[in-house]
Amino acid sequence: MKKKMKTIMRVSLGIIFLASLGMLTGPQTAQATPSGAYLSYAAKFVCGETGEAEVVKGMYKTAVNIHNPNSSTNGLLFYKKAVLALPERNTTHGAISSVVDETLLYDEAMEVDCTDIRSLFPAGTALPKHIEGFLVIMVPGTPDNNGSLWNALDVVAKYTARHRTGTATDYTTSDVESLDVEIVWPRQCHEELAAGTSVCRYFSN
Repeated sequence: MKKKMKTIMRVSLGIIFLASLGMLTGPQTAQATPSGAYLSYAAKFVCGETGEAEVVKGMYKTAVNIHNPNSSTNGLLFYKKAVLALPERNTTHGAISSVVDETLLYDEAMEVDCTDIRSLFPAGTALPKHIEGFLVIMVPGTPDNNGSLWNALDVVAKYTARHRTGTATDYTTSDVESLDVEIVWPRQCHEELAAGTSVCRYFSN
């Protein structure tokens, strides 16, 4: 009886932990989520056409490049989800997408662009032309004797922007006008079973 109660308690704490990460939102099931220790990358994204309400008029695109520098036979498993950020004046917070698992072999890389970010949300989700938020990448792992994780990815975000409209002779309708590249640094997170939550910290450089 005691053994059964301990099992139920562990399952309940696991569910609370997943909910605290926003991973039970949408149709994705709980198996595609990290547990224990993991690295978390939060890459800002800005996607789509906008007027003056959010940022200045224009067309904005984001592409997040992910590279696996870790050499292992089976590659590196990680998870990704998108979190929308709405203006503070809104009465609700932004939606959280389903969680999707990915695997990259040694030295492989992938890109997650605005189309991919939108596809993380369930079919039928009403998304405006312009969306902002975070692409969250989570890499599970086992800490070493010092409590550090050594399964980091290279995550770099690229941001481009141009005029929203123009004439037939205005080449800014198709050519980039602004380009920015940012390295996304990870935080190390740990599951706190006693509290049923997770805590994260930045690496000290």
